[in-house]
Amino acid sequence: MNEKYPDDLGGLWIGPGGDYMTGTIAGVKVFVSKNTRATAENRQPHWHVKKSKPKDKQTGGNAEAQFARGPVTDEEMEPF
Repeated sequence: MNEKYPDDLGGLWIGPGGDYMTGTIAGVKVFVSKNTRATAENRQPHWHVKKSKPKDKQTGGNAEAQFARGPVTDEEMEPF
């Protein structure tokens, strides 16, 4: 928590191409990606926020395979 700005929860940085953001929100490392299926009619969120996980060499960076593999330990986390 930032004592000077108590309402500040963290910050996000835009990745190349602007399709995703990374950063820390309330002490949790996050990955934020655009929801390509969002429309005004279906009321889906425009962005998905997920806990950040390092790329897994076994899954080749495939997001679905990474999430299926389970949680990442603190030892596996890489700095931003």
